[in-house]
Amino acid sequence: MSRAKELRYPVITYTTSRHASNGIKVVEWDSLSECARFFNIQVNKIKEHIYEGSTYADGKTTFEIPIWAEYDIGKRVFRNKTGKVRTAYFIKPL
Repeated sequence: MSRAKELRYPVITYTTSRHASNGIKVVEWDSLSECARFFNIQVNKIKEHIYEGSTYADGKTTFEIPIWAEYDIGKRVFRNKTGKVRTAYFIKPL
């Protein structure tokens, strides 16, 4: 899959907020890259948060794949040329 196509997959963020009527602010982003620009983080970090179910650095925001989106996130652990263990998160089309 091309990197350009991968960046166009949608993502949803949920942020706890006392200003929202139900206590949760929900934002649907058109693409991973748009969301990454807003939060000023790498796309791979968003994929990691989705895969691990962890929260953003603010401790309030979580990232999810929309139920209608036809992709999932996978994880691959490998050693690079220097022998250092690396983790990569990738998109798996459904």
